[in-house]
Amino acid sequence: MNPRNILLAVVSLFALCVFAIPSQVAHADQLPPYLKVDANGKVTFDPTGLTNAGSIAMPPPDGWPSFQTTVPGTDLGVCVGCLTFNKYIASDGSTVVVPTAYSAIVMAMTGKSPFNTQPNLVIGNGIIAAAVAAGVFDNMGLASDQVTPESVRHALETMDPLFFLKLNLALNDPTSPLFSGAFFFASGLFVFACDPITGKCANDQAIPPAVSTIYEAACQAQGHCLPIGSCPNRDWTFSQQAPVLSAGKLAPAFPVVVGQDPAKRGVDLQFSVTTFPVYVTYTYEHVETVSTCQWVGSGQGGGCGAGGPPERAADLDWGMRNSTRRDCRRHTDVFPDQIGVLTARAELTADSAAWISGDLAAKYPGAHVFEGVWPLYPDRPMSVGSFNSDRTNFTATYLHLPLLDPGAYYLTIAGKTLGTPYTQPRDLTFHQVSFAVNAVFTALTK
Repeated sequence: MNPRNILLAVVSLFALCVFAIPSQVAHADQLPPYLKVDANGKVTFDPTGLTNAGSIAMPPPDGWPSFQTTVPGTDLGVCVGCLTFNKYIASDGSTVVVPTAYSAIVMAMTGKSPFNTQPNLVIGNGIIAAAVAAGVFDNMGLASDQVTPESVRHALETMDPLFFLKLNLALNDPTSPLFSGAFFFASGLFVFACDPITGKCANDQAIPPAVSTIYEAACQAQGHCLPIGSCPNRDWTFSQQAPVLSAGKLAPAFPVVVGQDPAKRGVDLQFSVTTFPVYVTYTYEHVETVSTCQWVGSGQGGGCGAGGPPERAADLDWGMRNSTRRDCRRHTDVFPDQIGVLTARAELTADSAAWISGDLAAKYPGAHVFEGVWPLYPDRPMSVGSFNSDRTNFTATYLHLPLLDPGAYYLTIAGKTLGTPYTQPRDLTFHQVSFAVNAVFTALTK
Protein backbone atom coordinates (compact mmCIF):
# COMPACT_ATOMS: atom_id res chain seq x y z
CA MET A 1 0.00 0.00 0.00
CA ASN A 2 1.79 3.12 -1.27
CA PRO A 3 1.30 6.28 0.84
CA ARG A 4 1.77 8.39 -2.29
CA ASN A 5 -1.16 6.59 -3.91
CA ILE A 6 -3.28 7.36 -0.86
CA LEU A 7 -2.23 11.02 -1.03
CA LEU A 8 -3.06 11.21 -4.73
CA ALA A 9 -6.42 9.56 -4.11
CA VAL A 10 -7.17 12.07 -1.38
CA VAL A 11 -6.06 15.00 -3.55
CA SER A 12 -8.04 13.87 -6.59
CA LEU A 13 -11.13 13.48 -4.45
CA PHE A 14 -11.03 16.55 -2.26
CA ALA A 15 -9.89 18.99 -4.94
CA LEU A 16 -13.46 18.72 -6.20
CA CYS A 17 -15.13 19.40 -2.85
CA VAL A 18 -15.95 22.74 -1.23
CA PHE A 19 -17.99 22.62 1.95
CA ALA A 20 -18.20 25.88 3.86
CA ILE A 21 -19.80 26.28 7.26
CA PRO A 22 -20.05 29.75 8.86
CA SER A 23 -19.73 29.71 12.63
CA GLN A 24 -22.02 32.69 13.13
CA VAL A 25 -24.29 35.12 11.27
CA ALA A 26 -22.11 37.07 8.82
CA HIS A 27 -22.26 40.82 8.36
CA ALA A 28 -19.68 41.35 5.61
CA ASP A 29 -20.62 41.76 1.95
CA GLN A 30 -17.66 39.83 0.60
CA LEU A 31 -15.13 37.16 1.46
CA PRO A 32 -11.90 38.04 3.24
CA PRO A 33 -9.13 38.86 0.73
CA TYR A 34 -7.41 35.49 1.19
CA LEU A 35 -10.52 33.60 0.00
CA LYS A 36 -11.39 33.77 -3.69
CA VAL A 37 -14.48 32.68 -5.66
CA ASP A 38 -13.80 31.22 -9.11
CA ALA A 39 -16.10 31.21 -12.14
CA ASN A 40 -17.77 28.00 -10.94
CA GLY A 41 -18.65 29.47 -7.56
CA LYS A 42 -15.98 27.50 -5.68
CA VAL A 43 -14.02 29.19 -2.93
CA THR A 44 -10.22 28.79 -2.92
CA PHE A 45 -7.43 29.89 -0.60
CA ASP A 46 -4.81 32.46 -1.65
CA PRO A 47 -2.22 33.16 1.09
CA THR A 48 -0.94 36.26 -0.75
CA GLY A 49 -0.89 39.09 1.76
CA LEU A 50 -0.91 36.76 4.76
CA THR A 51 2.16 36.43 6.99
CA ASN A 52 3.26 32.82 7.43
CA ALA A 53 3.53 32.25 11.20
CA GLY A 54 4.83 28.69 11.05
CA SER A 55 3.05 25.53 12.07
CA ILE A 56 1.34 24.18 15.17
CA ALA A 57 1.52 20.56 16.32
CA MET A 58 -0.97 19.40 18.94
CA PRO A 59 -1.65 15.94 20.43
CA PRO A 60 -4.59 14.00 18.95
CA PRO A 61 -7.75 13.28 20.97
CA ASP A 62 -7.51 10.64 23.69
CA GLY A 63 -7.23 7.11 22.33
CA TRP A 64 -5.93 8.08 18.88
CA PRO A 65 -2.41 6.81 18.14
CA SER A 66 0.67 9.03 18.10
CA PHE A 67 4.36 8.57 18.79
CA GLN A 68 7.64 10.44 18.57
CA THR A 69 10.17 9.21 16.03
CA THR A 70 12.72 10.39 13.49
CA VAL A 71 12.34 10.52 9.74
CA PRO A 72 14.32 7.63 8.24
CA GLY A 73 17.72 8.78 6.96
CA THR A 74 17.60 12.10 8.83
CA ASP A 75 17.92 13.53 12.33
CA LEU A 76 14.54 15.23 11.98
CA GLY A 77 12.20 14.48 14.87
CA VAL A 78 8.49 14.20 14.20
CA CYS A 79 5.33 13.47 16.14
CA VAL A 80 3.48 10.88 14.10
CA GLY A 81 -0.26 11.19 14.61
CA CYS A 82 -0.15 14.70 16.06
CA LEU A 83 -2.59 17.23 14.65
CA THR A 84 -0.67 19.71 12.52
CA PHE A 85 -1.81 23.16 11.38
CA ASN A 86 -0.31 25.97 9.29
CA LYS A 87 -0.75 29.37 10.86
CA TYR A 88 -1.00 32.76 9.13
CA ILE A 89 -1.53 36.31 10.37
CA ALA A 90 -4.00 38.46 8.39
CA SER A 91 -3.70 42.22 7.89
CA ASP A 92 -6.44 42.83 10.46
CA GLY A 93 -4.38 40.95 13.06
CA SER A 94 -6.58 37.83 13.09
CA THR A 95 -4.99 34.39 13.06
CA VAL A 96 -5.82 32.07 10.17
CA VAL A 97 -5.27 28.38 10.95
CA VAL A 98 -5.30 25.70 8.23
CA PRO A 99 -5.29 22.02 9.29
CA THR A 100 -3.54 19.37 7.25
CA ALA A 101 -5.66 16.69 5.62
CA TYR A 102 -4.75 14.16 8.31
CA SER A 103 -5.70 16.62 11.06
CA ALA A 104 -8.99 17.42 9.32
CA ILE A 105 -9.83 13.71 9.03
CA VAL A 106 -9.17 13.05 12.74
CA MET A 107 -11.14 16.15 13.79
CA ALA A 108 -14.06 15.14 11.55
CA MET A 109 -14.06 11.56 12.86
CA THR A 110 -13.94 12.57 16.53
CA GLY A 111 -15.93 15.80 16.35
CA LYS A 112 -13.32 17.42 18.61
CA SER A 113 -11.26 20.58 18.15
CA PRO A 114 -7.86 20.77 19.89
CA PHE A 115 -8.15 24.53 20.41
CA ASN A 116 -9.08 26.03 23.76
CA THR A 117 -10.84 29.05 22.25
CA GLN A 118 -13.75 29.29 19.85
CA PRO A 119 -12.97 30.52 16.32
CA ASN A 120 -14.77 33.54 14.88
CA LEU A 121 -15.07 31.80 11.53
CA VAL A 122 -15.08 28.13 10.58
CA ILE A 123 -14.93 26.89 7.02
CA GLY A 124 -15.07 23.12 7.01
CA ASN A 125 -16.34 20.33 4.82
CA GLY A 126 -17.97 16.94 4.48
CA ILE A 127 -14.55 15.33 4.27
CA ILE A 128 -15.57 11.98 5.75
CA ALA A 129 -18.74 11.51 3.71
CA ALA A 130 -16.91 12.43 0.52
CA ALA A 131 -13.99 10.14 1.31
CA VAL A 132 -16.31 7.22 2.00
CA ALA A 133 -18.18 7.81 -1.25
CA ALA A 134 -14.94 7.77 -3.24
CA GLY A 135 -13.54 4.69 -1.49
CA VAL A 136 -10.49 6.43 -0.03
CA PHE A 137 -10.73 4.37 3.17
CA ASP A 138 -10.55 1.20 1.11
CA ASN A 139 -6.79 1.80 1.12
CA MET A 140 -6.89 1.35 4.90
CA GLY A 141 -8.75 -1.94 4.60
CA LEU A 142 -12.12 -0.40 5.47
CA ALA A 143 -15.19 -0.89 3.33
CA SER A 144 -17.62 2.02 3.02
CA ASP A 145 -19.97 0.54 5.62
CA GLN A 146 -17.11 0.05 8.10
CA VAL A 147 -15.87 3.63 8.37
CA THR A 148 -16.54 4.70 11.94
CA PRO A 149 -14.39 6.61 14.44
CA GLU A 150 -13.64 3.30 16.14
CA SER A 151 -12.68 1.41 12.98
CA VAL A 152 -10.47 4.22 11.63
CA ARG A 153 -8.71 4.51 14.98
CA HIS A 154 -8.18 0.72 15.08
CA ALA A 155 -6.82 0.75 11.51
CA LEU A 156 -4.32 3.46 12.42
CA GLU A 157 -3.31 1.67 15.62
CA THR A 158 -2.60 -1.57 13.76
CA MET A 159 -0.75 -0.05 10.79
CA ASP A 160 2.92 -0.78 10.39
CA PRO A 161 4.70 2.11 12.22
CA LEU A 162 6.86 2.91 9.18
CA PHE A 163 3.80 3.09 6.93
CA PHE A 164 1.96 5.19 9.52
CA LEU A 165 4.95 7.56 9.49
CA LYS A 166 4.97 7.78 5.69
CA LEU A 167 1.21 8.36 5.62
CA ASN A 168 1.50 11.24 8.07
CA LEU A 169 4.43 12.78 6.23
CA ALA A 170 2.53 12.60 2.94
CA LEU A 171 -0.64 14.14 4.36
CA ASN A 172 1.27 16.76 6.40
CA ASP A 173 3.68 17.89 3.65
CA PRO A 174 3.35 21.71 3.44
CA THR A 175 4.76 21.65 -0.12
CA SER A 176 1.96 19.38 -1.33
CA PRO A 177 -1.32 20.61 -2.92
CA LEU A 178 -2.91 20.48 0.55
CA PHE A 179 -2.34 24.20 1.03
CA SER A 180 -3.15 25.73 -2.34
CA GLY A 181 -5.91 26.13 -4.90
CA ALA A 182 -9.20 24.29 -4.77
CA PHE A 183 -7.77 21.58 -2.54
CA PHE A 184 -7.60 24.06 0.32
CA PHE A 185 -11.10 23.11 1.39
CA ALA A 186 -10.13 19.50 1.87
CA SER A 187 -8.46 20.75 5.02
CA GLY A 188 -10.67 23.61 6.14
CA LEU A 189 -9.89 26.89 7.84
CA PHE A 190 -10.32 28.54 11.24
CA VAL A 191 -10.09 32.29 11.88
CA PHE A 192 -9.42 33.50 15.43
CA ALA A 193 -9.59 37.14 16.51
CA CYS A 194 -7.34 36.02 19.37
CA ASP A 195 -4.44 33.68 18.75
CA PRO A 196 -5.61 30.16 19.76
CA ILE A 197 -2.23 29.41 21.37
CA THR A 198 -0.97 32.68 22.89
CA GLY A 199 -4.38 34.26 23.47
CA LYS A 200 -3.16 37.57 22.00
CA CYS A 201 -6.10 39.55 20.59
CA ALA A 202 -6.03 41.87 17.59
CA ASN A 203 -9.68 42.90 17.49
CA ASP A 204 -13.04 41.80 18.79
CA GLN A 205 -14.27 39.93 15.75
CA ALA A 206 -12.64 38.56 12.62
CA ILE A 207 -14.69 39.37 9.53
CA PRO A 208 -16.60 36.34 8.29
CA PRO A 209 -17.56 35.92 4.65
CA ALA A 210 -21.02 36.58 3.32
CA VAL A 211 -23.34 33.71 4.18
CA SER A 212 -24.83 33.63 0.68
CA THR A 213 -21.39 33.26 -0.92
CA ILE A 214 -20.48 30.38 1.33
CA TYR A 215 -23.75 28.54 0.77
CA GLU A 216 -23.41 29.00 -2.98
CA ALA A 217 -19.94 27.45 -2.84
CA ALA A 218 -21.28 24.51 -0.84
CA CYS A 219 -24.10 24.05 -3.35
CA GLN A 220 -21.74 24.10 -6.34
CA ALA A 221 -19.53 21.50 -4.65
CA GLN A 222 -22.35 18.97 -4.65
CA GLY A 223 -22.13 18.69 -8.43
CA HIS A 224 -25.88 18.99 -8.97
CA CYS A 225 -26.57 22.56 -7.85
CA LEU A 226 -29.43 24.00 -9.90
CA PRO A 227 -28.53 27.32 -11.61
CA ILE A 228 -29.71 30.62 -10.17
CA GLY A 229 -29.98 32.13 -13.66
CA SER A 230 -31.77 35.47 -13.61
CA CYS A 231 -33.49 34.91 -10.25
CA PRO A 232 -32.74 37.78 -7.82
CA ASN A 233 -31.37 35.59 -4.97
CA ARG A 234 -31.22 32.08 -3.56
CA ASP A 235 -33.22 32.80 -0.39
CA TRP A 236 -31.58 29.90 1.48
CA THR A 237 -33.64 28.21 4.20
CA PHE A 238 -32.60 25.34 6.45
CA SER A 239 -34.59 23.10 8.75
CA GLN A 240 -33.60 20.22 10.99
CA GLN A 241 -35.29 18.53 13.91
CA ALA A 242 -33.25 18.35 17.10
CA PRO A 243 -31.67 14.96 17.87
CA VAL A 244 -33.68 12.67 20.12
CA LEU A 245 -31.78 10.87 22.88
CA SER A 246 -33.11 8.59 25.57
CA ALA A 247 -31.74 6.25 28.20
CA GLY A 248 -33.35 4.32 31.01
CA LYS A 249 -33.70 1.21 33.11
CA LEU A 250 -35.62 -1.71 31.64
CA ALA A 251 -35.62 -4.13 34.57
CA PRO A 252 -36.00 -5.13 37.34
CA ALA A 253 -38.46 -2.83 39.00
CA PHE A 254 -36.37 -2.55 42.18
CA PRO A 255 -32.72 -3.47 41.54
CA VAL A 256 -30.55 -4.63 44.42
CA VAL A 257 -26.76 -4.38 44.54
CA VAL A 258 -25.43 -7.59 43.06
CA GLY A 259 -23.53 -8.49 46.22
CA GLN A 260 -26.80 -8.78 48.17
CA ASP A 261 -28.85 -10.42 45.44
CA PRO A 262 -28.81 -14.25 45.60
CA ALA A 263 -29.80 -14.39 41.92
CA LYS A 264 -27.10 -11.90 40.91
CA ARG A 265 -29.76 -10.36 38.65
CA GLY A 266 -28.11 -7.02 37.90
CA VAL A 267 -29.75 -4.18 35.97
CA ASP A 268 -30.90 -3.94 32.32
CA LEU A 269 -30.34 -0.58 30.60
CA GLN A 270 -31.20 0.79 27.18
CA PHE A 271 -29.84 3.74 25.16
CA SER A 272 -31.15 5.32 21.97
CA VAL A 273 -29.97 8.17 19.73
CA THR A 274 -31.69 9.41 16.57
CA THR A 275 -30.52 12.26 14.35
CA PHE A 276 -32.59 13.90 11.65
CA PRO A 277 -31.70 15.16 8.18
CA VAL A 278 -31.02 18.74 7.22
CA TYR A 279 -33.44 20.12 4.62
CA VAL A 280 -31.81 22.77 2.44
CA THR A 281 -34.16 24.81 0.24
CA TYR A 282 -33.09 27.40 -2.30
CA THR A 283 -34.37 29.27 -5.36
CA TYR A 284 -33.31 28.30 -8.86
CA GLU A 285 -34.27 29.27 -12.39
CA HIS A 286 -36.47 26.68 -14.06
CA VAL A 287 -36.07 26.70 -17.83
CA GLU A 288 -38.24 24.73 -20.20
CA THR A 289 -38.97 24.72 -23.89
CA VAL A 290 -42.64 25.12 -24.78
CA SER A 291 -44.30 24.88 -28.18
CA THR A 292 -47.07 27.38 -28.93
CA CYS A 293 -49.18 28.37 -31.90
CA GLN A 294 -47.69 31.59 -33.27
CA TRP A 295 -48.28 34.00 -36.18
CA VAL A 296 -45.68 33.54 -38.93
CA GLY A 297 -47.33 35.06 -41.98
CA SER A 298 -46.80 34.82 -45.74
CA GLY A 299 -48.18 31.31 -45.68
CA GLN A 300 -44.95 30.06 -44.10
CA GLY A 301 -46.37 28.82 -40.79
CA GLY A 302 -47.53 25.41 -41.91
CA GLY A 303 -50.55 25.44 -39.62
CA CYS A 304 -50.74 24.60 -35.93
CA GLY A 305 -52.34 21.18 -36.39
CA ALA A 306 -53.66 19.43 -33.33
CA GLY A 307 -51.30 21.36 -31.04
CA GLY A 308 -53.08 24.68 -31.44
CA PRO A 309 -56.55 26.14 -31.54
CA PRO A 310 -58.85 24.27 -33.95
CA GLU A 311 -59.31 27.38 -36.09
CA ARG A 312 -55.54 27.56 -36.66
CA ALA A 313 -55.04 23.88 -37.40
CA ALA A 314 -54.80 24.38 -41.19
CA ASP A 315 -54.10 28.12 -41.35
CA LEU A 316 -50.73 28.33 -43.08
CA ASP A 317 -50.04 31.82 -41.71
CA TRP A 318 -49.80 30.22 -38.25
CA GLY A 319 -47.50 27.50 -37.01
CA MET A 320 -46.19 25.71 -33.92
CA ARG A 321 -42.93 27.31 -32.76
CA ASN A 322 -40.68 26.65 -29.75
CA SER A 323 -39.99 29.27 -27.12
CA THR A 324 -38.20 29.29 -23.78
CA ARG A 325 -40.15 29.76 -20.56
CA ARG A 326 -38.24 30.81 -17.42
CA ASP A 327 -39.47 31.12 -13.87
CA CYS A 328 -38.02 31.00 -10.34
CA ARG A 329 -38.85 27.91 -8.31
CA ARG A 330 -37.85 26.34 -5.01
CA HIS A 331 -35.78 23.15 -4.67
CA THR A 332 -35.04 21.11 -1.55
CA ASP A 333 -32.05 18.83 -0.94
CA VAL A 334 -31.92 16.43 2.00
CA PHE A 335 -28.67 15.64 3.82
CA PRO A 336 -28.45 13.00 6.58
CA ASP A 337 -26.59 14.20 9.67
CA GLN A 338 -24.72 11.03 10.61
CA ILE A 339 -23.67 10.13 14.14
CA GLY A 340 -19.91 10.56 14.37
CA VAL A 341 -18.46 9.91 17.82
CA LEU A 342 -20.64 8.50 20.62
CA THR A 343 -20.16 7.28 24.19
CA ALA A 344 -22.56 6.00 26.86
CA ARG A 345 -22.06 5.26 30.55
CA ALA A 346 -23.78 4.74 33.90
CA GLU A 347 -22.43 6.69 36.86
CA LEU A 348 -23.22 6.86 40.56
CA THR A 349 -24.30 10.38 41.51
CA ALA A 350 -21.96 12.49 43.63
CA ASP A 351 -24.56 12.67 46.43
CA SER A 352 -24.86 8.87 46.52
CA ALA A 353 -21.07 8.45 46.54
CA ALA A 354 -20.80 10.95 49.41
CA TRP A 355 -23.55 9.14 51.35
CA ILE A 356 -21.72 5.80 51.00
CA SER A 357 -18.41 7.28 52.13
CA GLY A 358 -20.04 9.34 54.89
CA ASP A 359 -23.26 8.29 56.64
CA LEU A 360 -23.18 4.67 55.49
CA ALA A 361 -19.51 4.20 56.39
CA ALA A 362 -20.23 5.66 59.84
CA LYS A 363 -22.82 2.94 60.49
CA TYR A 364 -21.07 0.16 58.57
CA PRO A 365 -17.30 0.64 58.86
CA GLY A 366 -15.52 -0.26 55.67
CA ALA A 367 -18.33 0.82 53.36
CA HIS A 368 -16.92 2.50 50.28
CA VAL A 369 -17.64 3.05 46.61
CA PHE A 370 -16.60 -0.06 44.70
CA GLU A 371 -17.18 1.04 41.10
CA GLY A 372 -18.96 4.34 40.67
CA VAL A 373 -18.47 4.73 36.90
CA TRP A 374 -19.50 2.10 34.33
CA PRO A 375 -18.29 2.96 30.79
CA LEU A 376 -20.65 1.18 28.41
CA TYR A 377 -20.49 2.10 24.73
CA PRO A 378 -18.02 1.60 23.07
CA ASP A 379 -16.01 0.05 25.92
CA ARG A 380 -18.41 -2.76 26.83
CA PRO A 381 -19.97 -5.12 24.25
CA MET A 382 -23.70 -4.58 23.83
CA SER A 383 -26.13 -7.38 24.58
CA VAL A 384 -28.30 -6.13 21.72
CA GLY A 385 -27.99 -3.10 19.47
CA SER A 386 -26.28 -1.41 16.55
CA PHE A 387 -26.27 1.60 14.23
CA ASN A 388 -28.69 1.64 11.32
CA SER A 389 -27.37 1.55 7.74
CA ASP A 390 -26.89 5.31 7.34
CA ARG A 391 -25.67 5.83 10.92
CA THR A 392 -28.49 8.17 11.91
CA ASN A 393 -29.90 5.89 14.62
CA PHE A 394 -28.22 3.99 17.43
CA THR A 395 -29.76 1.64 19.99
CA ALA A 396 -28.00 -0.38 22.65
CA THR A 397 -29.26 -2.70 25.37
CA TYR A 398 -27.05 -3.87 28.24
CA LEU A 399 -28.38 -6.81 30.26
CA HIS A 400 -27.52 -7.85 33.81
CA LEU A 401 -25.07 -5.10 34.66
CA PRO A 402 -23.63 -6.20 38.03
CA LEU A 403 -23.79 -2.83 39.81
CA LEU A 404 -22.02 -2.96 43.15
CA ASP A 405 -22.97 0.30 44.83
CA PRO A 406 -26.37 1.44 46.17
CA GLY A 407 -27.73 4.84 45.23
CA ALA A 408 -29.00 6.91 42.33
CA TYR A 409 -27.35 6.61 38.91
CA TYR A 410 -26.90 8.98 36.02
CA LEU A 411 -27.20 7.66 32.51
CA THR A 412 -25.07 9.74 30.17
CA ILE A 413 -24.77 9.89 26.40
CA ALA A 414 -22.18 12.19 24.81
CA GLY A 415 -21.24 12.59 21.18
CA LYS A 416 -21.34 14.63 18.02
CA THR A 417 -22.75 14.30 14.54
CA LEU A 418 -20.57 14.65 11.43
CA GLY A 419 -22.52 17.67 10.20
CA THR A 420 -23.49 18.31 6.57
CA PRO A 421 -22.08 20.46 3.77
CA TYR A 422 -24.21 23.34 5.08
CA THR A 423 -24.35 22.80 8.84
CA GLN A 424 -21.88 22.25 11.63
CA PRO A 425 -21.80 19.04 13.68
CA ARG A 426 -24.43 18.92 16.42
CA ASP A 427 -23.76 17.94 20.02
CA LEU A 428 -25.42 14.77 21.26
CA THR A 429 -25.99 15.11 25.01
CA PHE A 430 -28.09 13.21 27.54
CA HIS A 431 -27.39 13.36 31.30
CA GLN A 432 -30.14 12.42 33.74
CA VAL A 433 -30.62 10.58 37.02
CA SER A 434 -32.45 7.58 35.58
CA PHE A 435 -32.71 4.84 38.21
CA ALA A 436 -31.62 3.74 41.67
CA VAL A 437 -30.06 0.58 43.07
CA ASN A 438 -31.10 -0.55 46.54
CA ALA A 439 -29.24 -2.14 49.41
CA VAL A 440 -30.57 -4.25 52.30
CA PHE A 441 -29.67 -3.07 55.80
CA THR A 442 -30.16 -4.84 59.10
CA ALA A 443 -30.39 -3.40 62.59
CA LEU A 444 -29.51 -5.19 65.85
CA THR A 445 -31.92 -4.80 68.77
CA LYS A 446 -31.71 -5.96 72.35
